[in-house]
Amino acid sequence: MIIYYIFLVVFGLFAAAFLFIGIFALIQHRRQPLQQRLEQVRQDLLKKESTTGASELNAGMYSKISNEMLRDIAESEGFRFTGKSNRYLGFQRALSQSGETRASLGFSSAVGDDFGEKRQRESLHQTLSTTGDTADRSSLTLRRDELGALPKAEILRTAQEHGWEYQSEEISGNEWRLTFQRDGQAVKA
Repeated sequence: MIIYYIFLVVFGLFAAAFLFIGIFALIQHRRQPLQQRLEQVRQDLLKKESTTGASELNAGMYSKISNEMLRDIAESEGFRFTGKSNRYLGFQRALSQSGETRASLGFSSAVGDDFGEKRQRESLHQTLSTTGDTADRSSLTLRRDELGALPKAEILRTAQEHGWEYQSEEISGNEWRLTFQRDGQAVKA
């Protein structure tokens, strides 16, 4: 009977230690800066690239990074989006020796199924309209990580429609900032 209690105590200690280590690892992962997360996406994209230039990313593996942000990162690395299958996003790099780009097989062309896209689009329009009413504002900074469901191209186009010109992009800590200036005005560095 004593062996039974010893077993329960030892098993309980192991379970508690395992639970504590798991919670600690989860907290550390969640506190990881956005810049490190984006760099991990770049590394995974390049690591998974095949000899034909095809690569894919599991969108569910990257917390706080939307599908549109993954597409922006891939585009900056020279890939183009080929489609989505379940949680996987397919990309293809244009290969210089063949002169043509081959599309990955097995991907559907459905795009834009991130939740919150409509809300983020409305928020963007409201921010740009409200900021446009203030005559003394010559610069504007939008947080790309807060507009994750919107493609970067759409953000830039919408800002331009409201009289803002794209200036720069900066990633620091957990923020991905896009800086704009009023058409024809300089922005402080």
